[in-house]
Amino acid sequence: MKSWKKRLKEELDAQIPPLDDGVRLAPIPTSGDEVMGGNVLVRRKGIVWAIACFVAVLLVVFSVLGGLGILTPHSPIERFVFSLEINPAVSFVTDEEGTVESVSALNEDADVVLSFDDTLIKLKGANISDAAVIYTDCAAKLGYLDVAAQGSAVRLSCGDEASKELLSATSGQLSGYFKDRGIFAIVVEEVLPLIEFTNRIGVESVDSLNALADKVQSYSETYGERYVEQASIELLQARYDEYVLQAQLFDLIKSDLLDYSTAIVENLHALTQIRLCAYQIMMHPQNPTYPIPTDFWSLKQYIHAEYQGEFANLMEEMQMLLDEYEEKYGVRLDSLEAFSSTADVYASLLDLNLSELFESLSKEQFSSSAVTFIGMLKNVGCDVSKFETLVSVPQTTDEYLEKIHSAVKSVGEERAERYIEEYEREREQISSADYEQFCNDILENYGSFDNFWKEKIN
Repeated sequence: MKSWKKRLKEELDAQIPPLDDGVRLAPIPTSGDEVMGGNVLVRRKGIVWAIACFVAVLLVVFSVLGGLGILTPHSPIERFVFSLEINPAVSFVTDEEGTVESVSALNEDADVVLSFDDTLIKLKGANISDAAVIYTDCAAKLGYLDVAAQGSAVRLSCGDEASKELLSATSGQLSGYFKDRGIFAIVVEEVLPLIEFTNRIGVESVDSLNALADKVQSYSETYGERYVEQASIELLQARYDEYVLQAQLFDLIKSDLLDYSTAIVENLHALTQIRLCAYQIMMHPQNPTYPIPTDFWSLKQYIHAEYQGEFANLMEEMQMLLDEYEEKYGVRLDSLEAFSSTADVYASLLDLNLSELFESLSKEQFSSSAVTFIGMLKNVGCDVSKFETLVSVPQTTDEYLEKIHSAVKSVGEERAERYIEEYEREREQISSADYEQFCNDILENYGSFDNFWKEKIN
């Protein structure tokens, strides 16, 4: 590293114009010159004037360079900041050696990764290269990284003052992990100007890498807890809707709705038949309480009652429909209230094609009718108990924190169960030659790794 003296000399040489030859080549007066006549005195005064001008120029230059920060002493860089996007995105703050000092989630999905299987504990104190692999492996386990795809990507970024050696080593270790696990995925490396890097990780503008590290370390580790202290309960409720319903539950519930689409349509059909038969019984002239409508379940309380003709057939048909429903769905509809609470799940959607609705379901549609969609899944035997308590918005800050922690835990468990088979499937290791060819094919098809990344996340 250049000494500060050499650096100062080079910066001054670049900023200060060369002296005029009249000044540079002027003779240096001696003590006897003063008595030799007016010309010598004139020359001496000119030299003094030139020196004074030179000093003035120096002062101006120092002032300008100081204002630009060129001559201002810089604090030594003690920490580095890296981000890793899969796209559960996370930031790491490390010391000079690359040891992870802190971890912060940059979006909702990252909270799930960090909360699963003690991942956050494993990351702290690890080298950044190992931490990146630990985080990526957990994301793969939870299905955020498609291990079966023939082309996936992660993006590793840092500011231009960070250690390029650590960035390169981390990228290399991630590539090694992908080859060992037989995963065709690339590592997109990006070194950005500080302001662009801060924008990428969602941090307010800072003027140095140390200031950025301070800022990132001041954030909560989980994204869901960020800014809780400054938020009103109304803002927390809105954030809960975005964080839990739209970000955490939407993908899981929509996937289940698509998987159980046929069963849900059949369930609706069965309940519709029961509803129609129940209505016919209530309004039938042979109903013992006619014209006052009495439902099937109330009439069944009269165990010795005997019915004739068409009304008797309706009572038998109703019992058969209820028995079939219980056998197929494991639920006994033993009262009008039990039937209504089950059938009313579909009340607002009777005129819609459910299969098409599930295909086109948006996050906003889901959050506004989350109870309905979870109720549909419950009707067909899908275990949604861990999600039922999450669909109601919190009323206090403590309840908000409790529910978001419960949400990420439940989502992590659900995703791990869903993707474990694919994650544990044996795959052949990828040779260095094959991996290099895979990378070259991406460059040929997309022009750059960055283009490939953007294609994948859009």
